[in-house]
Amino acid sequence: MKSWFCSNSDGLDATIKTAVYAAGYLIGKNNKDKATAILPVALAAKSAVESGADNGALNALLKEEITALVPLVSNDPVIEAAVAGVLSSLNISVYGNVFPTFTNAVIKDLVNSFVSGMQAGIT
Repeated sequence: MKSWFCSNSDGLDATIKTAVYAAGYLIGKNNKDKATAILPVALAAKSAVESGADNGALNALLKEEITALVPLVSNDPVIEAAVAGVLSSLNISVYGNVFPTFTNAVIKDLVNSFVSGMQAGIT
């Protein structure tokens, strides 16, 4: 089993991680041109998370990147719905400017699941 899927007590549960992975996969699989533009941004976020950046900085980075990337995701309503479902399950509303504060463990799970899905979809 891939490590992105495994749950820990501080991060996301497997259901949400799977949904995040699926959204990343759909973007990578069906929108390779957009995925190649989004992936470097997601990888930069992954690097920031792995470097142990400050929680406030990581939350600000997550908010900035989600806000910038959501409009680029897809023109396919199925993919848009998958992404909207993930955001809703996390109580994020990009257009309503609602972003909860997440722990570093949750941010790490979000970013790792999304990046893993995109990379799988692109290949």
